[in-house]
Amino acid sequence: MVQSLSFESAEKRYVFYRILIGFISNISIACIGAYFISSTNGMVFSFIWIMLALWIIELFMLIKNIVFTWIYFRLKERKEQTEALLAFLKHNNFPKPEDRFTTPEDYFINIAGDEKLDTELRMKSLSLAIRRRTYGESGKLSLSIQNAMSAEDALSRYAATFPV
Repeated sequence: MVQSLSFESAEKRYVFYRILIGFISNISIACIGAYFISSTNGMVFSFIWIMLALWIIELFMLIKNIVFTWIYFRLKERKEQTEALLAFLKHNNFPKPEDRFTTPEDYFINIAGDEKLDTELRMKSLSLAIRRRTYGESGKLSLSIQNAMSAEDALSRYAATFPV
């Protein structure tokens, strides 16, 4: 009997486990804190306030991480990613990008589907397209947007290297 793969359910379980672990740690901290604070207030009241405080702290940490990631990307990482992809395109002699492509993935998928091109080049192009799409599919939207911005920069600079 052939066993089928169920990636969607595994992904849902992974998300559920991450949420559960986060709640268990928050609930544990809130219970311990409520136990020590409960002499002045009710234990349930203290528990609720501690849980809210933990969620607010986690929200500020999330905002801090997002802001830091984008600042770092704008200052350093965008240039590095663009240079790396540009060097890869030049080294592998990718065809000139045309104006009709709306996204970098379209460019790479078009190359992968062009049977006139070398098979190795087509496979490299397909792997780039899949890798870029994987970021968005895995829920890493910020990384997906950053990667797309770097790829657009690299493709526009690569197109400028060709004679008119």
